[in-house]
Amino acid sequence: MPIETAHPSAYRIERAAPLSGRLRVPGDRLAAHLALAAAVLAEGETVLEGLPQTPEFAASLAVVAALGPRVRAEGGRASIHGLGLRGLLAPVGIIDPGSGDLTAALGLGLAGILPMPTRWSPSGGRLPAALEAPLRAFGAMVEPHEDRTQPFLVGGPRVPAPVALRPAGEAEAFLAILACLVTPGISRLQLPADLASALAGPLRAFGADIALKGEGPERTLSVTGLTPLAARRFAVAGDPAEAAWAALAALIVPKSDVTIENVLVTPARTALIDALLEMGGNIEFANQREEAGEHIADLRVRSSFLRGTALPEARALGAGGLAALAVAGAYAKGETRLPATADFRILAAGLQEAGMDCVFENGTALITGRRTLAGGVELTARDARSALALAVLALGADRPTTVAFAGAGEEGWPPLLSSFSQIGARLEPIAPKEAS
Repeated sequence: MPIETAHPSAYRIERAAPLSGRLRVPGDRLAAHLALAAAVLAEGETVLEGLPQTPEFAASLAVVAALGPRVRAEGGRASIHGLGLRGLLAPVGIIDPGSGDLTAALGLGLAGILPMPTRWSPSGGRLPAALEAPLRAFGAMVEPHEDRTQPFLVGGPRVPAPVALRPAGEAEAFLAILACLVTPGISRLQLPADLASALAGPLRAFGADIALKGEGPERTLSVTGLTPLAARRFAVAGDPAEAAWAALAALIVPKSDVTIENVLVTPARTALIDALLEMGGNIEFANQREEAGEHIADLRVRSSFLRGTALPEARALGAGGLAALAVAGAYAKGETRLPATADFRILAAGLQEAGMDCVFENGTALITGRRTLAGGVELTARDARSALALAVLALGADRPTTVAFAGAGEEGWPPLLSSFSQIGARLEPIAPKEAS
């Protein structure tokens, strides 16, 4: 059933007839931010497609617009009129990047290195130390306010010099590589091999002069600054974590056959998909290709009899990834063992209410699969992440299940959920009055 209500307070979800057809999932979060940054630093109009429709990325578009480029965005598509390297304008007011670490890294990496003052007011009132370190390494001035509720000031050096850095995380590395692009000379970043490749690919597609050197678990990125970038049309590959949720829906609904198009399948990003494969998921990597230096594929997913397994390394997937594996475990044969992190315990409470058989022992979640769940209950999601988990769980249940989300009006339902209707999922939106 098509979804007609923009922000329903709940969905009534029925077990679908076999899911079938093709769909695309929202774009990869890091790749989308890299493409957005490249569009800003190029001269002229760039069209970006496949963008994630999340509050974080909306905040990133707002930050970019505050720095001078003309931004027009609708759905998962945006047109950016870039101002070229070192061509951004000093914003009139205070920039609020929200709580997203990549949004803050984007804005500071673009503007914090330029010789102009900018004022920032992120969530929490202060600049994360991980982002302050690379700014200072490039010679930027960072002046925090004594009152954490007040904005802090950042000003870039008049003549930045190339650096050699070893960023500690994804957001810090993102900020650092953006600063490298607008700094004269050759700067070098020492990074894990997979992160180095992920950073280089989209930027190279716009003409950035970035060389990867070395072998083994680390690579050196050599970035030649002030290399002009070219405006272009760019499609962001699908987020593999989002693709894993869509694949999970197809795996648990009997007789399903779904193709998820244009998914980023770089090995470092597919841990959740790999775990579903380990549980017996029938997932075929088709039409594999290289685009913008990244490995892309279409995933053909057919319903499968999943089997329970122990996945001690799944902790790195975070609460969302653990929730997906818990849903898979609920429909699997046998017992699935997952790390019981604090965040996952909160998510698991909702899944248990939906009928998942889960107990916690010595830091491990033990999920006993039933092949099918009864459904027929009313569930309430705490946030968008748990809303998606409960909705996917309900797709395979025997009886219609209602999933309510109190934050739907402000945060919005996960965009991926609406795409399920394209492949035959039965999602009936419930307006606020009806839900109450």
